[in-house]
Order: sequence, then structure tokens, then C-alpha cells
Amino acid sequence: MTHEAKKNAEMTDTAQTEATPQITREQLENDPNKIYRHTKHGTLYKVHALGFLQIAGAHDMTECVIYTCLTLDKYWVRPVSEFIDGRFEQVTA
Repeated sequence: MTHEAKKNAEMTDTAQTEATPQITREQLENDPNKIYRHTKHGTLYKVHALGFLQIAGAHDMTECVIYTCLTLDKYWVRPVSEFIDGRFEQVTA
């Protein structure tokens, strides 16, 4: 098991969290700094803000979620539609 995988497993095991129902866009906008779990990998993330993707092409001005992994010092950006489609679930302490 890699160092990153061990950290993620420890975070998931020690978080003592429960999943909440489907995430909505309004939750992301009105309640920042919540913790979410990727349903496939179990990795925990903190949402910081919503933003817009500015690129040439069909995805220009797509609304996105800006978030970080709790075990890595990296920012991630994903379309809101992908974040709320069931790939992530909000966790509560």
C-alpha cells in the first residue's frame, strides 16, 4: 500500500463519519468548507469555493467546485455537475 493510500485509509477509518443524502449545488454554494468523501476511493476532500472555468470551447464558463484533498496539498477543480452526480457524499462528524 502506498503512503498516500495509507493516509487516506487512516483518515477514512478515524473520521467516524456518516454519509448524507445527495449533494445539491446550493449546499456547495451556501455551506463552504464542508468535508466530502469520494464514493469510489473513500478519499476525503474539503470544498473551498465555486468558480467558473474560462477556456475556449464548449466548456467555457462551466461552473466548477474548487476543493482540496485532506491528505495532499493540492487543489482540484471539477464541474459542479460531476461533483453532485453521486461521485461525492457529504460527511458529518
